[in-house]
Amino acid sequence: MGGGGDLTPRQKMINMMYLVLMAMLALNVSKDILNAFIDLNDTFENGNVQAIKKTNIVYQDLAFRAQNNKKKYGKSNESAVELKKKSQELFDLLETYKKDLINNFASVDENGRPDGSTMDNQESAGIYLWGTPGTTKGKDLVAMIDRYRNFVTSATDNENLKARLSKNFSTEPVYDKVQEVKIPWIEKRFAHYPLAAAITFLSDIQAKVRNAESELVASLLHSDASGGIAVNKIQAIAIPTSSYVMKGQPFLANVMLAAYDSTSVPEVLLYSKFDKKGNPIGEPTIKTPVESGKGSVKIPTNAVGPQAWGGIIRLKDDLGKVTTYPFGGTYHVAVPAVVVSATKMN
Repeated sequence: MGGGGDLTPRQKMINMMYLVLMAMLALNVSKDILNAFIDLNDTFENGNVQAIKKTNIVYQDLAFRAQNNKKKYGKSNESAVELKKKSQELFDLLETYKKDLINNFASVDENGRPDGSTMDNQESAGIYLWGTPGTTKGKDLVAMIDRYRNFVTSATDNENLKARLSKNFSTEPVYDKVQEVKIPWIEKRFAHYPLAAAITFLSDIQAKVRNAESELVASLLHSDASGGIAVNKIQAIAIPTSSYVMKGQPFLANVMLAAYDSTSVPEVLLYSKFDKKGNPIGEPTIKTPVESGKGSVKIPTNAVGPQAWGGIIRLKDDLGKVTTYPFGGTYHVAVPAVVVSATKMN
């Protein structure tokens, strides 16, 4: 279709029609690509909305557990509050940039959705982020991503998660094989891309923020959400079957491992009265001191013979549910025996 001076008017007209057709095909492909970016951006934004709803449930669960057991969950809850704050700051900055780009370089339809046909400008992102004299938006974005990356990687001991977060929020210069030079991350990420793509790239970073937030807050919540009682200590204990043994009788005891939570503060209450059969009378009212999750019982012995004792342990789990555990048994009080030894007699 190259132009030659010997072409007939008909051939020239056909050639022109081919050019117009090719231009129309190129325009249609461009619109399809732009609309594909808009659809992908919608997917990211909808996913971000759902992600923060699920993450907020974990935040609330952790805060509630911290109210019931500050010693165990207080520090984790403080870290979660800081995580939520820093994640929202970066998310909001990205959202501001997205809105500014659309308002300054594109238009929206009647539903407020970006119009793909107006988002083919390949220089708008560069102009907004670093091309306008005096603007620091690109540097501000890189600096905030760097701070966020340093925070989230220091918030976990999981090496696999740490490596993934480092990669997702890397702003290191990127080596360009064609030009054989390193290009700043902000330019490699946004330069010479249509506005629709730039908006989608910003939404992609927002999605990574929400994913990082979700993984980290879940790792801070060490217990599951069932509200069960977690334990962190195991101790061997021996429980005699009888506290009074006659000569010639074997001493019997049960030996076992007892698991308990040293961070919890259970309430240990003793009964003050028992009937002749050893059954408690009334409610337990005598409080005993508790340290490191264990109560210390001290009962005065004012009468001889077999004595009943017992009480209850009230323990609140991580979700605030109180469970009562009864305990008790018998012991025997005897008068100290007097032993006379004739050591000075012949």
